[in-house]
Amino acid sequence: MKLKTENRINPLSAKQLTIIGLVITLAIFLRFYNLDYQSLWSDESSTAYQAQQSTIKNLWQKKHQHDPNNAILHPLLVYFHIKLVDSRTEFHLRFLPAIFGIGSIFLFFMCAIRLFDFKTSILGSTLLAISPIHIHYSQEGRFYSLLVFVILINFFIFLKLLKNSSSKKIWFLYFLSTSVCFWTHILSMYYLAGLFWFLAFKGKKFRSILLRFVISSFISLLTYFPSLIYWIKNKS
Repeated sequence: MKLKTENRINPLSAKQLTIIGLVITLAIFLRFYNLDYQSLWSDESSTAYQAQQSTIKNLWQKKHQHDPNNAILHPLLVYFHIKLVDSRTEFHLRFLPAIFGIGSIFLFFMCAIRLFDFKTSILGSTLLAISPIHIHYSQEGRFYSLLVFVILINFFIFLKLLKNSSSKKIWFLYFLSTSVCFWTHILSMYYLAGLFWFLAFKGKKFRSILLRFVISSFISLLTYFPSLIYWIKNKS
């Protein structure tokens, strides 16, 4: 395994692009194979019930009544998807998680290639593509694969931030993607704690951006407060 000293991507050859394509193709097959084989289980039924509401307002209310510990982004996306395809089958309720699972393979590679050589990056991507756990949660109509997907987007932006911390555009994208992480699941804060630990204790040359990182992450957390306040008010 070779760790890169610079956070940048070298141009990929046609052979390397073909290998990536084969890994993604394998991931597509494994995540869509028998996607609707099993009927919905209890938590998936909860998501289906929320997404089938007639309005977003009703979705917001039912989500906080029946699934208060999880954020609203995933059921909201499912809501728009089933409205678009006009179908409420198991396949369509699990369609988006499968797509996010496939997208995670590509994002994992894009993050890894900025840190390691091609062989290490493609090996990690292949292992994720055939991972039984990742396949299982990519075929489940819940938020799990979406959470991995948005965290990988955030981490990719974080890597770009380390390279160009003066870019306002990248800082805005970091804030936006971090907010999306919180609106996917509040436990994203543990992932962010890991980034904080890296900046504070391991990345000495990156400590100059630590304060901006904390402020940006905290403001992103504030965007989640309306949902948290609504839940507290209706619980009391």
